[in-house]
Amino acid sequence: MGVYGAAVQGVLGVDSTIQEGIADRKQAESNIELARDAATASLQRGTEEAGAIRNAGGQLQQAQAFAYANSGVDVSVGTAANVIASTAAAAERDAVTAENNAMREAWGYKKHGIAFQ
Repeated sequence: MGVYGAAVQGVLGVDSTIQEGIADRKQAESNIELARDAATASLQRGTEEAGAIRNAGGQLQQAQAFAYANSGVDVSVGTAANVIASTAAAAERDAVTAENNAMREAWGYKKHGIAFQ
C-alpha cells in the first residue's frame, strides 16, 4: 500500500470519526430532550397529585363538618373547628410535599440532561 493507499485510509478514518461524532451529538441531543420531557412530566404529575390531595382534604373537611353539624356541634368554634383546621393544614402540607418532590425529581432529570451538553 503506497502513499496513496495510506492517504485514502487516512481520509476514510477522518470521515468515520466525523460520522461517529455526528451520531454521538444526535444521541446527546436526544437524551437532553428526553430529560427535559421527563422533567416537564414530573412537574405536571406533581401538580396533579397536589390537586388531588387538596381535593381529598377538602372532601374530608366537608365530611367532618357534616358529621359534627349532624351531631348538633357548632363547627365554627372549639374542637370541631380545630379538627377541621388541622385537616386543612395536613392536606396542604401533603400537597406541598407532593409539589416539592416533583420539583426535586424534575431537577434530577434536568441535571441529567445537562450532563449531555
